[in-house]
Amino acid sequence: EEVVTKRVVYHELVKENMERNRRAQEWENKVQQAKRDQAEARIRRLAESKKQMQQERIKALKKSWEEKTKLMNVIDTIKMTNNPKALHGLAKKMGVEVPRKMHLSKSDPGLGVAD
Repeated sequence: EEVVTKRVVYHELVKENMERNRRAQEWENKVQQAKRDQAEARIRRLAESKKQMQQERIKALKKSWEEKTKLMNVIDTIKMTNNPKALHGLAKKMGVEVPRKMHLSKSDPGLGVAD
């Protein structure tokens, strides 16, 4: 009977150890899964940040391209203008202050001679 009791005790001990090992393995799996989830979340955040920065770069490039095109159109218009009044009007429209000595004379509007 003593042998049977030892056998039962050892059998119970083995079952407890197996259960403890199973729980430890489950815990380790949960910890590893949590680490993987955190890494995936970090990678997603980095990818989203990179995507957002790229979109902002594209938006800035579009804006600068539009401004450049607008300015080039104004410059082309100025190059083709041989009318001083129109040139002064374009300058005023662009917000450029024309120096006093370049104002048109009322007596000779076509030459741009100072008063």
